[in-house]
Amino acid sequence: MKSIIFSLAFIFIAFVGTSNTFAPTKKATIVIKTESIQCGMCKERIEEALLQEKGVKYVTVDVDKKETTVTFNPKKIDADAIKKAISAVGYDADDIAAETTAYEKLPTCCQKGGH
Repeated sequence: MKSIIFSLAFIFIAFVGTSNTFAPTKKATIVIKTESIQCGMCKERIEEALLQEKGVKYVTVDVDKKETTVTFNPKKIDADAIKKAISAVGYDADDIAAETTAYEKLPTCCQKGGH
């Protein structure tokens, strides 16, 4: 009888101790103003670059609204790092200006006023 109670207690403790392991990862979503985007090529560049960032789960760029929506794991990446990644591709991201070198490498149609 004692062994049955001990076994049940062990199973209960093992189950409770590992239940947090299966908890879903928390996600956050931000919308970043990307005023410098001009066309579909801009959209593709930003989406592809952000999907390479660790922790980014989903990205969509709305060219008409000039916004980038990003869903990410805040334990792996934060909003500032996401904005810096957009800047590194050559586009403005909220208050972070595009990196000059990356911006100059963009096709003319992707530069401000180029479309």
